Amino acid sequence: MIKPLHELVPLDALLRRRAEAEPDRPLVATAEMSSTVNAREYLDLVGAAAAALAERGVGPGDRIALWGQNSLAWSLWFCAAAWRGASIVALHPALDPDDVSASLRQARVDWLIADEVSRGRKLGAMAHALFDALSGDENGCLRGLTVVPGGDGMLDHSAVFDCSAAVPDPAGSLDTPLNIQFTSGSTGSPKAVVLSHRALLTNALLTARAAAIDSGDRVVSPLPLYHAAGLSSGLLLSLVTGALWCTSHRFEPATSMALIETCNATVFQGVPTMFRALIDLAGRQDCVHPSLRLGFIGGAPCPSDLCAEAISVLGLSRMAIVYGQTEFGPTIAMTRGDEPASLALTSVGRPLPGVELQIVAPETDDVLPPGSTGEIWVRGATVMEGYYGDPEATAAAITPDGWLRTGDLGLVTQGCVRIRGRLKELIIRGGENISPIEIEEALRGLPGVAEVVVVPAPSAYWGEEICAVIEASGDQAVNIDALSQYCAERLPRLKQPDRYIFRDGLPLLPSGKIDRAAVRRAVARDEWA
Repeated sequence: MIKPLHELVPLDALLRRRAEAEPDRPLVATAEMSSTVNAREYLDLVGAAAAALAERGVGPGDRIALWGQNSLAWSLWFCAAAWRGASIVALHPALDPDDVSASLRQARVDWLIADEVSRGRKLGAMAHALFDALSGDENGCLRGLTVVPGGDGMLDHSAVFDCSAAVPDPAGSLDTPLNIQFTSGSTGSPKAVVLSHRALLTNALLTARAAAIDSGDRVVSPLPLYHAAGLSSGLLLSLVTGALWCTSHRFEPATSMALIETCNATVFQGVPTMFRALIDLAGRQDCVHPSLRLGFIGGAPCPSDLCAEAISVLGLSRMAIVYGQTEFGPTIAMTRGDEPASLALTSVGRPLPGVELQIVAPETDDVLPPGSTGEIWVRGATVMEGYYGDPEATAAAITPDGWLRTGDLGLVTQGCVRIRGRLKELIIRGGENISPIEIEEALRGLPGVAEVVVVPAPSAYWGEEICAVIEASGDQAVNIDALSQYCAERLPRLKQPDRYIFRDGLPLLPSGKIDRAAVRRAVARDEWA
């Protein structure tokens, strides 16, 4: 098990120590700001945000939802919540109001903070409608709302931070819940993962050590803060090490390349899709930034040829290939650069220090010998406290002796973990976890669709695409245009299928149920093209 780290303190104490020891150290830069924010300035802004929350009656045990994209102010509200002993519920800015409403109810959110505008969507207006609908909820959900003006990305924090207000005393502790992160399960119903200060900060610190990232680094991380990797391995990793964190509202290859240049970056963090786009841009511009030494990649299957190309085209010393799961804080394993040559780009390296990992037979829960493929189980101090309000799902995910069932298939070779697929049905498209269930339910409502199975299809760009395999009913025709329009009216863009395949019938199991594994295999092998 991971032993307590003597450096570990709650987030507010960490920020105070940094400001006292190195007040002028640059901590945060964004593509939308003209200058960096140093440790003293950042602490003052977080204190002002904590005062704003205190004035609104937000304190220990409360839950604050952040509905917006990466920005300085997003990070300030997050740290201010930690200061107040509250926890953050991070919401994807592309979610539609119904999905946001369900998340707010499930996590019993007390206060909602939203961008006024995000990606051209008027989140502020949607947030007001949600507040009107939920503030009188019989379950006591949502007692307050703050809409951050200033346009795209929570930029105008001066409109909501009264820097003259008294800064409250810190109210958090290492064991206070800090983040309630929604993740999709194999059944498709979202679960709310509860992670404490201790779990998140420990994981961030150990991830930094494994990647050899320290205070001398400048990290460009367009990874979204509403995902576990962007929050823990991006923002928090930089805060615990003192590295400069450089981000942008959203990932754009040219924006990230400009940040790499202006920040003299040493590390770029991204999912495979981001690296693919950055490689393509660098190849067209024939540019290499000598300062850039490390590529930090994860969040989706990482092809070895992509990693090799990133090293060559971007001029990197190496790639840190990361395997993690939200329920673990998130990093579980990572390549360090000292793996056997055959495993350097084909594995996810070794588990973090103190993390126990075993391979288990899914059918029997028996521990398998080295080299065998089975479900990956992990145990350590950074595992989640559980799923918020769902003790049954928690008990199903974590064994009585503390092992987390990841739902992923893998094996261990020469001490390195190799991922072999997933027991779960999730599709990982460009780093986004997408459950097929909601898409299938939507498509089944279209006349002419008798049955549908949604599975991943290999994609050189996205890693995986959403592929809907349709069995049409005999009495009504259906075509791709009709399917696309139908989904566009009912699903957010990130959940709309990229491909459609029409079949006269779908493979069945002896029980009469659809053989989803056979469908997945056929699509993966392009047998039904």
